[in-house]
Amino acid sequence: MVAVVWSVDCRLLLFGMATGEVHAYDTDGNFVLKLLMLCLNNAELEAETGVSVGMGRSEYLIVTLQWYAPTPAKEVTDSVSGEGSTPAPGNKREREPAEKQFALGIPDDRPRLAVVYQHGVMQMMRHESDTDPIIIQMEKMMIVSARWSPDGTMLAIAGNQLDLPDGERNVVHFITAYGEKLRTLKVPGRDIAGCSWEATGLRVCLAVDSHLFFANIRPDYKWGYCGQTVVYSYPRPEKNEHCVVFYDVKLEEMYVKSLRFLRAIASFGDYCTLINRADDPGGIYLLQLCNGIGTPVDFKYVDIDPVFVAMNSTEVLVASHDAFYLWHYVVPRKAIVEINKNLNKPRGDTIWHVDEVVQQESAAAGKQADVKKAFTV
Repeated sequence: MVAVVWSVDCRLLLFGMATGEVHAYDTDGNFVLKLLMLCLNNAELEAETGVSVGMGRSEYLIVTLQWYAPTPAKEVTDSVSGEGSTPAPGNKREREPAEKQFALGIPDDRPRLAVVYQHGVMQMMRHESDTDPIIIQMEKMMIVSARWSPDGTMLAIAGNQLDLPDGERNVVHFITAYGEKLRTLKVPGRDIAGCSWEATGLRVCLAVDSHLFFANIRPDYKWGYCGQTVVYSYPRPEKNEHCVVFYDVKLEEMYVKSLRFLRAIASFGDYCTLINRADDPGGIYLLQLCNGIGTPVDFKYVDIDPVFVAMNSTEVLVASHDAFYLWHYVVPRKAIVEINKNLNKPRGDTIWHVDEVVQQESAAAGKQADVKKAFTV
């Protein structure tokens, strides 16, 4: 065995073997299952790693076996005297089950178990029985350490990039929990040995040779400005939601709106758009057009992943990696103007997918993709 980790619900112990396999046992020592490690059976990944050490199946060294678990709420709170004081009789709150505590604020589709191998391949899993894990390949990289960020949205991967010159090989890659690369940080020195996150998630500490390096992390904050109102958000893991604050900078008034699984905020003029994942497990997202005090004036449901969002005075554009949705929103003032103009032809929303247009244009060489071929709903 080369690694061991508890499951977040304390039901299982996962053991990383020298062969690269991961076995699960219960707390009584009984074998439960062997995790499906697709990265060990992927010949293409094995051929493209670029680590010329002649690795065989017995040399798949696991450097990190980590199951993300947020810090649980305090076991005892006092609803009368306040935080940190001795609870009064009758005010003691029972501790929630472990699986409920550690599920706060984590979408079901977000991977939380990371199995990282020295030769640059890793597998991200949602649970121990995940049959559709995310496999990530860090080409020509020798990994020494990987750590989840405190909020579980990122993974810091430290190691040596073998295709760089000597003295420049120490790097830290930051990727999302879904395997998308965010940033690469180059670190001076000869050999990087490990990395660790600060509890706030705003700094990392890197151990290189006999030195410690501290790097500041600047998150991608969700915020906007509409009219005379600053709109920003912050997470509340204990309530499994985000708080969206509407702060009027002139009147110095504040309005708070709570949303689950907030994905993006966009703004233009006097309005902003809040996008969050609906409670429906089918991957549906809710777009809410709000005024300066957080009151929704229009809404729309879409079924594409909102990776990119932009808006202007008439439309909201939501784009994934291969499609976009153009929503023509309506505000009360604009609706009255359109009625006065007797506009008989409604403007429908547009869905455009890259593959559909590429197929349509494949027979006509030299022509550009025509957005007009997108279908209207």
